Amino acid sequence: MVDDEYACKRKRLGRSGFTLIELMIASGVVAMSMGVMFGSLISIGVLGQVAEGKTEATAYMMSVLEQVRGMSRANLFTYTPQAPPRCPGFTMALALDAVKADGSTLRLPLSSPTAGSSLPAPFAVRATVVFTTPRGHMYSVTSTTYAGTY
Repeated sequence: MVDDEYACKRKRLGRSGFTLIELMIASGVVAMSMGVMFGSLISIGVLGQVAEGKTEATAYMMSVLEQVRGMSRANLFTYTPQAPPRCPGFTMALALDAVKADGSTLRLPLSSPTAGSSLPAPFAVRATVVFTTPRGHMYSVTSTTYAGTY
């Protein structure tokens, strides 16, 4: 009876643990899941940067459009908007266009005040802010308002 117990324990001891193949497969599964997880974290960081830049660009554009909305026609033709806000790592540029009745545009400020004589009253002013993220990706935000009524 003692010999039978000893033989049974010996068989179990020889079979306990994982084989090398099982350990390699488990390590591969863990490595793949960690790669997916870290890839997702990087993507979330990039999306956060884009959202931050879009928010800053939209706020800047809306403040310029609010100023434009209340301006007289003569002041609007010579208006130069304030400089974009300083955001670490981001660069921004603003373009203001006056839209004619036929859909063509004039870049503001106008080189000569007489160039705006063909614009209807009121006319559409389109603002476009192009911003670059710290990683070098470029995005743009555009909005339109009506101005030049008085």
